Amino acid sequence: YEVCSPSEELMNGFVWADESYTFSRLRLYKLYLNLSGDGGVTPAPTGCQKGLAGRWAFATSLFGIVFVADDNVYLTSGSQSAPIADDLKPLFEGETKNGYLPINFAVPTALRLWTWQHYLFFTYRDTGGTNQTWIYSFLQRHWLHYNFGASQIAHGFSHELAGAGPELL
Repeated sequence: YEVCSPSEELMNGFVWADESYTFSRLRLYKLYLNLSGDGGVTPAPTGCQKGLAGRWAFATSLFGIVFVADDNVYLTSGSQSAPIADDLKPLFEGETKNGYLPINFAVPTALRLWTWQHYLFFTYRDTGGTNQTWIYSFLQRHWLHYNFGASQIAHGFSHELAGAGPELL
């Protein structure tokens, strides 16, 4: 069975909330099991119009399906997706921000997401060759940078008192 055109590379599949899905580089598909005839599956595009930037750049959580696209980290319930990493946007756009080098999308195998309780861990290789990890709190809706083996565990965001938005530290 063909899920999408051969030019649209399939990336990975998973089960979330008792439903089967597969990502391509361009979008998310839902897979319906055919219980009659020859069996198999019937793919159907979802409302999620973003695809995976790397084969392991997704995770499932109690909050939904989380994935890394080429411009942000997104959260979806299998339909439309919402960005959750706008604070990290410069890193997706090839910009260094407050000492953090941009994401190196030439190393898609280094793009990883995983969850633990209400936290999302996002690991990637930066353009300087260093693996970086950011932690997102689904409950507090903010990102912290994690330094493995360092005495200072996390850096975060400061909020200006004058009403400006959060700033990446």
